[in-house]
Amino acid sequence: MEQNSDWKYKYSDSLKQKIAYNPKTGVIVTEDGVEYSSQENAILRKKASPTPLCVHLIKKVFKGLIIE
Repeated sequence: MEQNSDWKYKYSDSLKQKIAYNPKTGVIVTEDGVEYSSQENAILRKKASPTPLCVHLIKKVFKGLIIE
């Protein structure tokens, strides 16, 4: 994962991979290339924080969008 000064980086225990978070936009990008919008992040924080691995894998496989 290429480092960018606008992003914060950490390891997600629930997703078992590195993630990049942009505090300005609220976007999260995982090491395996899945992008979560700020709206998706807000939904996940309300419903299932941290993001369950099964939700992440479904989003990845189907290139889905998380909605309420």
